Amino acid sequence: MAQTERGYAPVKGWMESYLQTLTQFQDQDFKGEKRITSPSIYGRRTEWDFVEYFPLLDSSSMSADDWDRIGKDIEGRYDQYDGFVVLHGTDTMGYTSSALSFMLENLSKPVIICGS
Repeated sequence: MAQTERGYAPVKGWMESYLQTLTQFQDQDFKGEKRITSPSIYGRRTEWDFVEYFPLLDSSSMSADDWDRIGKDIEGRYDQYDGFVVLHGTDTMGYTSSALSFMLENLSKPVIICGS
């Protein structure tokens, strides 16, 4: 969400751009090359990716088709990542979490649903 003249509204690409300005999420030495964090106190870095749907989804009107899409996106990228974070509005977050728990059974990686 970004502030507009009519209040806050979803804006394509805003969240990813914002995350890349934060040093916790983007090591400035790698800016423009890849999405990677600054080293942790243990000297480790985390590479990350950001998938955004278009049009942006309104959590108050999500349906089974949307849950299926999220589940299939996680399934399709499962071998590429150590875990997944789904940013979600609070209106139907419980329903989405429940649906994904049945769709993504027996995983060995975390899937975190984060409400905004």
